[in-house]
Amino acid sequence: MRERPAARLFVIDEADRILLFRYDWTRRDPKVATHWTTPGGALDPGETFEQAAQRELLEETGLEVELDKDVFRRSAQFQMGSGEWVKAHERYYLVRTQRFEVARYRLDHPTSKITKSYKWWALDELHQSEEIIYPEQLAKVVSQFLSGTSQEV
Repeated sequence: MRERPAARLFVIDEADRILLFRYDWTRRDPKVATHWTTPGGALDPGETFEQAAQRELLEETGLEVELDKDVFRRSAQFQMGSGEWVKAHERYYLVRTQRFEVARYRLDHPTSKITKSYKWWALDELHQSEEIIYPEQLAKVVSQFLSGTSQEV
């Protein structure tokens, strides 16, 4: 199984809503075919986690910010859109911002079989949602950050 280092971001607005992207795959295991997740992605060759997080943030949202150290880490095995199974090692960075609209061209991938949309989620929506959201413990982790009780990485 291929190792996949990745940088992801908790993008949180002034009302403590978190930005998530919805991925709808045209062919996937129904369990994960449609899911919500944070902005971010795999490191390019030679990139640090911080560099990848900044690049992914710019590519997916248009935001350019300086990042502090990562605030959350996880390792997980999952299936990519190609069908390949990977073992991901993810580091998450916190970005506080004003709410904004993501430009449609940042959501469209001309050669992809993915339909992508986004939504700003309130914390209570995360806790109550029955949709698939990754990482699975996102509501708990964000609650800890917002309450000031999060554990340092």
